Amino acid sequence: MISDWIYKFEEDHWDKVPQEPSKLNSYHKDYRLKFNHLPVDKPLSLGLLKQVILERTQPGTCSRKGYAMTYRRLAEFAGLPDTRDLGALERGYSSKSVLKELTQGQGYMVRGLAPNAEATHGLGESLDIKTTTVAEPLVSQPLDEPPQSTLWIVDEAGLLITSQIQWALQG
Repeated sequence: MISDWIYKFEEDHWDKVPQEPSKLNSYHKDYRLKFNHLPVDKPLSLGLLKQVILERTQPGTCSRKGYAMTYRRLAEFAGLPDTRDLGALERGYSSKSVLKELTQGQGYMVRGLAPNAEATHGLGESLDIKTTTVAEPLVSQPLDEPPQSTLWIVDEAGLLITSQIQWALQG
């Protein structure tokens, strides 16, 4: 039964991980809440896990990725063969797809800001957006005036101070 496998999974997990408040909270969020949607009185099968994922989540969402990862891990722990179908359901969710979903149709322009050229390049490539370094306005023309509805993604913001970000965005 699924309830037996969840019990064994949890027991194994807590044998390896200290039961600190942050770990307990993460486990509850990442596993327990998703396990609560399984019919615990039924035998564990890949088909049943996949069915619950497809019924409870939408394609390409963080929720689908989370359910698929959690259920795949339970299936692998139980020794179910060929969990590739569950692993495949984890794909399709990315920061790029979320960004498109949030800004599409809202009239937002998305721009990126980073502390150095390497970070700027990585940010631009990963999100497919126009990017600039914080220092670029110092050595060239100020940033071209973006429209009112601009969403700025600041990469590695911990390396910058607030005044640098504010100055760079004001041009």
